[in-house]
Amino acid sequence: MALTTDTAKSIVDASIDAWNTRNRDGYLSLFAPNATVEDPVGSPIHVGAEAIGAFFDGSLALADSLNMSAHAESIRVSGTSIAFMFTVASVIGDTTIELTPIDVFEITDDGLISSMKAFWSGQDMRTVSA
Repeated sequence: MALTTDTAKSIVDASIDAWNTRNRDGYLSLFAPNATVEDPVGSPIHVGAEAIGAFFDGSLALADSLNMSAHAESIRVSGTSIAFMFTVASVIGDTTIELTPIDVFEITDDGLISSMKAFWSGQDMRTVSA
């Protein structure tokens, strides 16, 4: 599969859309069967659909609402890798916390994510309303 910027944008958009609509099945459909998720880098790695699904569920359970928006201009493609920046706004009670991670996806020949790594740390979080 030739990974173009348009293909990369479609994969990124599908991932962001799945999070924003809390579409667990849609999110998992983007991953290869033995895919890995490391979010953030340095934390335990989630391997396979069951573990990635549990990560998805657990992440959504941390906030009352969560909204992601990709920075379309940040999408970069190199070989079979996609790197991009996005913003996550999490509402917990009366507080909104924003985080702007960088994700790196490795893509299979079938167009599925084989690896997802998220680069961020707690120091990157900021409270935008309380």
